[in-house]
Amino acid sequence: TGIFFGSNNLYPYRSTGLNDATIDLGQSGKRFKDAYLSGGVYLGGTGSANKLEDYEEGTFTPVVEGGTTAGTATYSQQVGKYTKVGNLVTVWIRLNYSGGNGNGSLRVQGLPFTVVTSCLPVFNVYTVSISAPSTTFPAGFSNLTNGIQLVENQTGGNSGPTLSYDGSGEILISGQYATTQ
Repeated sequence: TGIFFGSNNLYPYRSTGLNDATIDLGQSGKRFKDAYLSGGVYLGGTGSANKLEDYEEGTFTPVVEGGTTAGTATYSQQVGKYTKVGNLVTVWIRLNYSGGNGNGSLRVQGLPFTVVTSCLPVFNVYTVSISAPSTTFPAGFSNLTNGIQLVENQTGGNSGPTLSYDGSGEILISGQYATTQ
């Protein structure tokens, strides 16, 4: 077993000749350390749908804003983390803020990649001390290019009106959205 060197490729090789899908690269306890690729990796097939070209993890700085007047706030916690695999972005957000002076609907802005709004992604939202009617639970969706609109989901799953900007509170959000980047 070995490697056959072609003009621009490396091929799996055995004494019987070139092989397809019969030779592993490493194994448990005999692994390679790192792989540096300038293109992508094909997983489970050779079609374009099987090509993974991007994986990224990072942080970003989310902010609360009003839909009419953005305003500013003071944060005791302002955390945004993301994982991007291909064009799918997963985010986790924690905001604890006070002294907010925005106006209008409550939004969280500053997502790390542009949102494909035609997909209308929905986010899980947990709020602490944000004004919302007791018959609703908050949710988020994105019709914004880099933010989340917080809404009142009513009992039974019906989407209600947007939550109003609240000058202080704690918001926890998780969810996924598609991006073109």
